[in-house]
Amino acid sequence: MRGAIFKSPGVVAIETLQAPEVTAPDDVLIQVEACGICGSDLGILAVPPRHPARPGVVLGHEICGRIVDAGPLATLAIGDLVVIDPDIKCGHCIACENARPSLCRHLVALGIDEDGGFAEYCKVPTRNVFPIDESVPPVLATLVEPLAGVLHGIRSLNAKLGESALVIGAGPIGCLFAKVLLASGVHPVWAIEPQQTRRDLAIELGASGAVGSVRDYIELTRSGDAPRPTVVVDAVGRCIEDAIAVVADGGQILLFGINSTAAAPVNQFEITSRELTIVGSVAASFTMGAAVRSIESDVAAVGLLPVEEVRLDDVPETIERLRSGEILKAVVRAPR
Repeated sequence: MRGAIFKSPGVVAIETLQAPEVTAPDDVLIQVEACGICGSDLGILAVPPRHPARPGVVLGHEICGRIVDAGPLATLAIGDLVVIDPDIKCGHCIACENARPSLCRHLVALGIDEDGGFAEYCKVPTRNVFPIDESVPPVLATLVEPLAGVLHGIRSLNAKLGESALVIGAGPIGCLFAKVLLASGVHPVWAIEPQQTRRDLAIELGASGAVGSVRDYIELTRSGDAPRPTVVVDAVGRCIEDAIAVVADGGQILLFGINSTAAAPVNQFEITSRELTIVGSVAASFTMGAAVRSIESDVAAVGLLPVEEVRLDDVPETIERLRSGEILKAVVRAPR
């Protein structure tokens, strides 16, 4: 088969490699229908990298496909349309035993540690596979995994009906946060985003407003044209200072975006004296099923996000187009 391989910082190559085979009794072999390109893929390929990954790995973890082979203990049938939780947990470490699987000490991540979905086939334990209704287009189904991460983040926040929110970063994850917050009864939801096209999209998707910088938003709060948000989501990964500056006293901040090079100075007095709650959240945690049901029922209308379908051969070029902001979201679609 052919796959998009992470070679070294900044280098991805399309190569021919051996297709995976079912070896463990609970393995399933997935023929990939579609796989989304995530911001973490851009981080892996940044120079210097902002996200770790093993050189030589097949990238891609937002996977939808069809089961074509399965071990004798697999619980799903050949032919099922499925999505994948790409984080394979051990199930017996302290984190797993305390119902914190996203913090598994032995976690193996597809597309980062082991081969992922930018290929014709991928292999995964059956416990990480979730069936999805045939009515859902595979391109839309690739949003299940990022949506599951967003749902875990919002559950960590415990945002309540009637609260106000600000999302820093109106990329795909920021837009998903805005949609889910609105669907949860949080209103108004504003966005901070330097790119005008993304600000326009945030408003199109339901945000009450969008500005280019935290300074612009603070000016609006001073004039009374925007609320001091009780909830702030950093969907970028390096904006904790901005979040602290803008959040209401007693408010909550969710740090979600990942950037391993970020090292902002933080005034701890601000956190203590204003009784701020700062929460970190990464990946999904018992939320894949909820994300599947949300997309099947269109409860948060996440299908409104503009997605460009590309071929596997287009991955290197598409990475650059995503990095430049030319497109918001891209999905590698298998030829059929």
